[in-house]
Amino acid sequence: MAQTPTDHLQRAVALMSQGHLASTEKEARLALAQPSSQAVAYATLGTIRLRQKKLDESRQFLAQALHLNPKLLGARLTLGQVNLRQGKTGMARQTLQDTFKLAPDNPAVRMNLAQLESMDGNYKASLELISPIAESRRSSPAGLVLLAGTYLGLGNKDSARKLVSDWMALGEGVPPPLAIEFAKPLVEHELAAEAVRVLEKAKWAGAAARAARGPDLYMRCHVLTHPRISSES
Repeated sequence: MAQTPTDHLQRAVALMSQGHLASTEKEARLALAQPSSQAVAYATLGTIRLRQKKLDESRQFLAQALHLNPKLLGARLTLGQVNLRQGKTGMARQTLQDTFKLAPDNPAVRMNLAQLESMDGNYKASLELISPIAESRRSSPAGLVLLAGTYLGLGNKDSARKLVSDWMALGEGVPPPLAIEFAKPLVEHELAAEAVRVLEKAKWAGAAARAARGPDLYMRCHVLTHPRISSES
């Protein structure tokens, strides 16, 4: 039975989640054969190029997707990421704000804009964006990283401290760099004991992670938990 463009798009989504970019691109290009699936196919190709760090090509694909469907949220969010990677913060903000106007209740849209506000030090604006979806973000590593940075940016150590229990409840498979990202602001705001718990969990997350990232992770743990000693060595 011949596969339809929709079938190809569904396979592309599955392959993308597994990190098989070459196979994802093949399926996305097959989906271009049908006009009704072209916008999503171009958006998928734009996401692939973003992951490959080919930002100009990503922008071109995303422009094609948005030309066909200006309301395609995924393409808009990816374009915001491309703008950020290229240092075009103003363009990223405009893209995300326009997207928020289109879909103010969309969690991914709120997360992306809140992350940008937090990056710019606008912690109050970040909290206002993420508060309506905060509970659902507490089971997500990226959500916890954003919440911790936002709370600590506002000086709310108690709320940030409570997030550590949520982090410890996460299952295996959390990338160690995300643990570092979560722990670093804890250390910077004198919550070193909580940071150590996070880093210890990351160190023992699994044999593969220890083998692949162990030495680097141990060094970062030392720097974060012993900043004075490290600076003197």
